[in-house]
Amino acid sequence: MADVVQPDRRAGRMRVERIMWGALIVWFGVAWLFDSRLPEGLGPFVAGAIVLAGVGYLRARKLGAGVVMWVVGWVLVALGVFDLTGLSDINWFAVALIVCGGWILLGVFGLRRTR
Repeated sequence: MADVVQPDRRAGRMRVERIMWGALIVWFGVAWLFDSRLPEGLGPFVAGAIVLAGVGYLRARKLGAGVVMWVVGWVLVALGVFDLTGLSDINWFAVALIVCGGWILLGVFGLRRTR
């Protein structure tokens, strides 16, 4: 029975990934075409939102969303927000340290899911 369900899950995941990639390529084209008219930081913000929407949908449908795509989406959104708000001169090493330390603390206090 699992052999019958697995191809459907894979097909569903591939469809969502193709939609996500198509939306990203269209957005990159629009952003490139109107580069001088768009606010600084809007490009990565929208790209990150597209990625997060795709992986969020995958997770909601239990189709599996990779950690790397979540990280890429959040990093793009953060870069966009920092550029849009003028906070782009942030020490990224310090931010990485905070994130890594927070990840460790979540694990210590049992708030991080493990497989």
